[in-house]
Amino acid sequence: MKKKLFILMFCFGGVVSKAQVVTQSADGKGSLILPLNGVSLGFDIGKTEISVGANNYSKALDSNNIKAFRNWFFGGNLSVKNSSDIGKFFKSGDIVPAGNVLGFLGFNVNNNLSILVDWNKSKATEIENKEVQLRNQLRKEFGNRILRDAKNLKERITSEELRDEILKRIADSVLTYQNSYRMELSIELIMKDDKIDKDFVKEFTKTYEQRKNEFRESSNKIDETKSINEAFSEFMKTHSVKRFTPFIFGGIDARNFSLYTGLNSSSLVKSFTDTLYRGGQFGIGINGQIGVGGLELHTLMWMETIFPIYPVRNIH
Repeated sequence: MKKKLFILMFCFGGVVSKAQVVTQSADGKGSLILPLNGVSLGFDIGKTEISVGANNYSKALDSNNIKAFRNWFFGGNLSVKNSSDIGKFFKSGDIVPAGNVLGFLGFNVNNNLSILVDWNKSKATEIENKEVQLRNQLRKEFGNRILRDAKNLKERITSEELRDEILKRIADSVLTYQNSYRMELSIELIMKDDKIDKDFVKEFTKTYEQRKNEFRESSNKIDETKSINEAFSEFMKTHSVKRFTPFIFGGIDARNFSLYTGLNSSSLVKSFTDTLYRGGQFGIGINGQIGVGGLELHTLMWMETIFPIYPVRNIH
């Protein structure tokens, strides 16, 4: 058993080193970030514990409707560990297994859709859309001026073949990149080509810097960040996020440990019996959330019943 567990730990470590980043807390508990929404994998090297959890809560929360029993979510968590310390495991190879399974089920009711509809009609969205249109127009004019300047200076490139190639590369940058910053990086990279005549590079760079400064000044004049923030604050005063989430949860626990049955003078080992114990829990809860004036208030209530742990059988 000890060899099998060592092999498992070795394989697990290999996957981690190649695939993902591991985060670890001060007390030795680590977690593995997985590219799966709602799925997590954690481990505690101090107790040789591994746990796996999965849920679809984010999908249920993002659903846009206000009807009950529509946004169902569910999930669970499985944890297995050595209930003794890892020092004993490495010293003697003894494993004292323990595990638990926890599951939950619920649904979410929210007003996401109504808020989204109102937001799309709000003054903040109107201001933002207008700013985007103006920026797109400025970006288009900026690109056209750069391309026009390049064509006016093309005769400074002695090679006709290279001239056509450079003009095409600049035109592709202007048409391809809608983001002005990426377009600028692409054009500046073109100008670093050693094949281009230095006279063309010098004159084009001079006009290019002038166009870029003009574009920056025009962009700063249409910045509506302050107006958008003010409109957003007004919107939040009249709209509040509301979410209601009832749920149920439950699970079982199992543990194998040595039960003291009485002193055996002939053999101290016979004073203990390996015993499997089992227990569980069940509960219901309600989670409420409301946002008022940009602030969010949460409330969580639950009732839980824990089943008494009792011996299932002795292991000889």
